[in-house]
Amino acid sequence: MRKVFLLFVSTVFLSCGASKTQPENAIPTEQKTPDAIVFLSFKMVGSPNGKNSVALINQNKVNGKIKKGSEMRADSENLLAFEVYQNNRLSQTILINHPLYKHVEYLDDDNHYKSKDIVSNQEEFFVRIQTNGEPATIKILENLKGKTPSELLTFKM
Repeated sequence: MRKVFLLFVSTVFLSCGASKTQPENAIPTEQKTPDAIVFLSFKMVGSPNGKNSVALINQNKVNGKIKKGSEMRADSENLLAFEVYQNNRLSQTILINHPLYKHVEYLDDDNHYKSKDIVSNQEEFFVRIQTNGEPATIKILENLKGKTPSELLTFKM
């Protein structure tokens, strides 16, 4: 009786295994292009005549996805816009606060909050960009308060 019970239990466990068949039109995973996060480091230099320049310092690409809602919020009047083009179409636009223009709040000697705008001569900053693994072209636009947007840099990843 015990042998019959063990035979029955082992048959049940063996028959419960999941079948792993793929449909005929399924794409093997090694042929799919993995999602990637690209970390871009830049150095921005301001000039007295108002013509700012930006240079790419470093580029690092890793497989993965950026979580939804983890993007930085741009709340300044002076912005940098990163337009990401993949397959000759605009896939995303990322807005960040301009690294050379900072708005800070501080406590003065009378314990009152004050605010001040600071303009730097040069700053380093980074941006995270989500791609689908395909080659991309990045266009960086500068939007300053009271001026028309100007293109600072275009490069391919």
